[in-house]
Amino acid sequence: MTEDFNHFQMNRLINRYLQLPDNNQLPLSLVYVHVGSDYWESQYEFVKNFVEVPLDHYVVVHVRFEGLSFSASGLRNSIEQLIVQQGRDDSKIFVFTPNNMTQDHPWVNLFYNGFSEITDEIYRAQEYLVPSVELDLENLKTWALFVGRKTTVRMLGLWHMTHMPETKDDCIVSLMQETAPAHRPNWLRLERYYDHIGRWKQPDIVPDLDAVLDWMKQPPINSVDGVYVGDQYIKNVVGENRNATLVDSVLSFRNQYLFEITFETMTEGFTFTPSEKTVRTLVAEKPQFVYAAPGFLKGMQNLGFQTFNTLWDESYDNLSGPERFSAMFSTIKSVAKLSMAQKLELYQNSQVICQHNKQVLVDWINKINK
Repeated sequence: MTEDFNHFQMNRLINRYLQLPDNNQLPLSLVYVHVGSDYWESQYEFVKNFVEVPLDHYVVVHVRFEGLSFSASGLRNSIEQLIVQQGRDDSKIFVFTPNNMTQDHPWVNLFYNGFSEITDEIYRAQEYLVPSVELDLENLKTWALFVGRKTTVRMLGLWHMTHMPETKDDCIVSLMQETAPAHRPNWLRLERYYDHIGRWKQPDIVPDLDAVLDWMKQPPINSVDGVYVGDQYIKNVVGENRNATLVDSVLSFRNQYLFEITFETMTEGFTFTPSEKTVRTLVAEKPQFVYAAPGFLKGMQNLGFQTFNTLWDESYDNLSGPERFSAMFSTIKSVAKLSMAQKLELYQNSQVICQHNKQVLVDWINKINK
């Protein structure tokens, strides 16, 4: 959305919330939040822009289409402090974010008050809907893990899948290549996401810290489709529908594995924002084990999707951080220890759920398109 359209759209949404005419011109300012995964970027710039908004204005804290947790990132605390310091009218503060967790902050979220009922990525799935395919039994692996931008937890997931005896030879793994500095946005500095490794230092996750760190610096994993991280963000690489093009390239492997492990974009605090990673599994009709924020699977159920708690333990969905990682990989290991015949039976039993989920996805798309 352009700046002018954003302003027009937010003005109309606030008017409707306040039960005023659509064309009523409000004193309104939009303050944008820049997000990188679970991190609130450019904090100084946000505070500066917020403080400069006239006190009589309505304010929309606009998080674009990233479902950052206001609480976990520190954004909520900063806004609350600025409201008190400046003596602002709290009732004139609105937010625009696809995160629908109402306990994350106290303000009206315009995204779910007149703009949409679902995240943008669910709607975009219509750009890459593909038909069902038969499994390629000759080249079949049990697992697939496709990683784009590096984060500590995603790299730990790749390390485990390539080192666990039960999975190391039975998993399609892919890691997008890092974009050369001359061809990537200035903000796309991948090394900044390698943080808090000490948080993960427990024996079942990082048995040998030095060995894991050395592996993470130069992981021997390539991108299965030759895609670079920056291709997701640069239009002239793959065109206007770049997200659909990139997702579609991964979907071409959907006949070569049974179960997919996904690491969601938003994983900290009160947040539920399904990205293309989860939507891809719905399109591909694949059972999913997902590392995300607590309650993610419950959020999917609230949208009408079914999860796989009748087939394996999904209690990890109540957890976050290292605890979620450990519990999820414990479940993965239990499935990995089954015979191939048992895995195929488990996969076949999952297909009723997968087909239901794909239909729910199509129903959501059709509802929005009406």
